[in-house]
Amino acid sequence: MGASLETISYILRLVCIHQVDLSHVYEAQFILILIAPMWMNAFDFLLLGRLVNYCLPDKRICGFAARRVGLFFVGLDVGMFILQLAGAAITTSDDNSTINTGLHIYTAGVALQQFFIICFTVLSVIFRRRLSRECDPERAKSVQPLLYTLYLSLALISVSAPKTEFLLDFRVIFRIIEFAGDNTSKLATTISNHEIFIYIFDSLPMFFALVIFNVIHPGKIFVGPDANWPNPSKEEKKAAKQAKKEAKRLAKAGSSTSPTV
Repeated sequence: MGASLETISYILRLVCIHQVDLSHVYEAQFILILIAPMWMNAFDFLLLGRLVNYCLPDKRICGFAARRVGLFFVGLDVGMFILQLAGAAITTSDDNSTINTGLHIYTAGVALQQFFIICFTVLSVIFRRRLSRECDPERAKSVQPLLYTLYLSLALISVSAPKTEFLLDFRVIFRIIEFAGDNTSKLATTISNHEIFIYIFDSLPMFFALVIFNVIHPGKIFVGPDANWPNPSKEEKKAAKQAKKEAKRLAKAGSSTSPTV
């Protein structure tokens, strides 16, 4: 999805080059190129959940069930997506003050997104440490390239911390510098008038992130019975639900009959 949005944004950008009066087309490509990398982040979030399910015996990390790891961070990513989309949409106004407000909203969304990604990175480092202690050695060895690919993808799109050394991404720094100031500042004008900046600091990181996941594809790593999410039958779900209720009932009964001092 991220690749599709990025491709469409540059097709629209080519249209704008030949038809400079198509302001709505320019606005559409501007929004698409801003939000496309968020889909790569979402892929990284879901990938860590799959790794937890595939490698760790309890299929949990820091209290999160494997399936919920990705869903939790994707939910946060969607929230930041809406915030950034709102900011990007506001920038389509003709009023300079309104444009600056939109750019600041977008920048705030990027900054919050970075905070959540740092939390995710810490979680991935914890997973790596547990991997060496708890996972089957052969399986742990097989997923190492994919784990480092995940780190590299985060570094290219946002932020990563292999071996706990944080690597700040030029793409995000570029966007924060571009949008944090006034829309009419010399820096903003220079960036908007020279497309080389967007190609180097925005498009190339996205391109390389897509390439590395095609070279080290998760489908080549996830093989065997734990490769897919567990799909229990209705009877198994019902039995698990009943067992959970019974455990809660026994715990409640035990606390109510405990002697008081």
